[in-house]
Amino acid sequence: MKNLNTILPFYDSTDEWYKYRDDIMIERKAIRLVCGVKRVMPFIIRRLTTGGTTTTLLFRIANADTGAVIQSPTPATYLNFDTGTTYDNIWYDASADFASDLPVGANIYIIIVDSSQTPTKTYYSDIITVVADVALSNYTLLEFSNDLSLNNIKGTFSQKIYIDNVFKTPDYLREDEGEKMDGILLRQSMTAQKVLNLWNMPTPEFLIDALVTLPMMDNIELTDINGDCFVPLEVRLKDPEWIADAGGSFAKLCIQFVEWVVIKKGGYKEVACNCESGGTSTAVIKEGSASLTASIPSVVTFATAFADAGYSLQIRAWTPSGSPIFPDVTSQLAGSFTLVSLVSGSYDWLAIRV
Repeated sequence: MKNLNTILPFYDSTDEWYKYRDDIMIERKAIRLVCGVKRVMPFIIRRLTTGGTTTTLLFRIANADTGAVIQSPTPATYLNFDTGTTYDNIWYDASADFASDLPVGANIYIIIVDSSQTPTKTYYSDIITVVADVALSNYTLLEFSNDLSLNNIKGTFSQKIYIDNVFKTPDYLREDEGEKMDGILLRQSMTAQKVLNLWNMPTPEFLIDALVTLPMMDNIELTDINGDCFVPLEVRLKDPEWIADAGGSFAKLCIQFVEWVVIKKGGYKEVACNCESGGTSTAVIKEGSASLTASIPSVVTFATAFADAGYSLQIRAWTPSGSPIFPDVTSQLAGSFTLVSLVSGSYDWLAIRV
């Protein structure tokens, strides 16, 4: 059984490794877990509280093809743990180099032996491939954590994955909000954003389990192949698309990161004519809203008066229940106008002087 839905999960047996799934038939390059020669990726294990410490743990790194132990790092040096009322956490934060380098190209796995449990419990990680340097220009680094415990994973624990892929075909999304009057959209707000797409290679189910909560994380950081680091404003995850010839073992996964957003609200700039002098707009626009009380004049006074009273005035009014009403304009001056209605309600107004 898998211990937690993390980037590097741990199982009760190596028989649970993904490579032993009988239905795997994939010829394309799949996303894989990689690490450098000095450190493996961060990992965490949750257990029922036992009172054990790092003195009751063994830390082993073994070859996934032969089963031979490659290294035996000192638990007190490399492992951390905290005790809870119900559960303890054993975790590795990848903050220190191993005493000797891991062999480049080897497929390895982590073994954690916990003698504080009865009977003694052994945890086996999924397989990691050792590469010469994870800082090479063909890896995108994704790091994420949550401030509090989420999905049974200790709060502030930072997960990390190096993805052998780059951002491709960004989306530029635009949205205008407003109301149409006489066929013209009066914009109340305009939004533009750039969304980076990380089109992953075929992704195994255990990584989807870990990445599906990415939009919920409080802290997310990305470093691209150029070494540029940024914090996305929002993360979106498209539904995984299962690959038919993989028998449901791998899915295409797209993660979207909002890099920037630009919002403009409440401003209008209208072009009144196509002038040879440069197309400078001469239109002056004022707009607002107010309330109507039955049979009582409602006076709107402009902060800055028009040059004269020759502006066009558009009124949209409605009762509290939403029914339209049609107030009368009883006065239209350069600095103000007055409305009177037989029923109470609210209204929006738009004054344009060209």
